[in-house]
Amino acid sequence: MSSGQSQTESLDMIKIYIWVMSALCIVTLIWLLSNYFLLSKYKAKVAEGRTDLEKIIEIEPTLPPKSSQGEPQTIQNVFNFFKRTLRDISEPEVEESNWEPGNIAGVSFSEKRYTIRFEKGISRRDLARYIYKICESASFLKVKSLDLQKTEGTQAHVDNWKAEVVFAYRKSRVE
Repeated sequence: MSSGQSQTESLDMIKIYIWVMSALCIVTLIWLLSNYFLLSKYKAKVAEGRTDLEKIIEIEPTLPPKSSQGEPQTIQNVFNFFKRTLRDISEPEVEESNWEPGNIAGVSFSEKRYTIRFEKGISRRDLARYIYKICESASFLKVKSLDLQKTEGTQAHVDNWKAEVVFAYRKSRVE
């Protein structure tokens, strides 16, 4: 009876082993499928970003020409201008610098910078719309730098970025 009981216990252990391995295989398969779908969403977002960039490059020649006047108009209310440009995005932080002298290759100039930070996050499409709207409203401003970092804690396929955009205006100085 001992050998019969031993064989039954070993068969039970084999059945338990098979069930556990089956469950692990199913969990692994579900995990792989979910990653596959997330990857396809991520690839779709990258393709969407590429088409957005192509649209921006296509629209760039239609931007208003540089002002033929010597001095452009100044921005009256800097904080409202940069914060209220687009209504459906999170409000950015705005930092305005004083005029700073500079010299590159013997050319002297003064530069004023406006640093805009989106700490809460912004999509690439909204950021492109924001930059386009600023350049359309104040054609004398140019994008000096742009820093994008993925927002912490977001999944790879979610289009949410911390962004810092620096707009600058340079005017030449006569010495």
